[in-house]
Amino acid sequence: MARVEVEEFRVIKLCRKCGETYPLTSEHFHRMSKSRDGFHSLCKNCRAKYMSQYQIDNAELLKEKSRAYFLANREVLIKKMSIYNKRRSVERRLSESI
Repeated sequence: MARVEVEEFRVIKLCRKCGETYPLTSEHFHRMSKSRDGFHSLCKNCRAKYMSQYQIDNAELLKEKSRAYFLANREVLIKKMSIYNKRRSVERRLSESI
């Protein structure tokens, strides 16, 4: 069975994980430019479950990658955080004065 079908003037797609068919829209599938139809092969619900489980299973690896990225880009990230914090403090002062 094809993963993408045309049904009564609308395109539907089969989720590879749950086997349900959904309209081929960004409401049901995440965009993915590298795929043939431009959408991910898992529906948004299945992808969310998969990513949650992946983050739980690979917490240490993700922490290590995040730490390595921070150390490699420390100066740039600190500068960005400083700009963000200054802007936030100004916005807070403005909202408190209103």
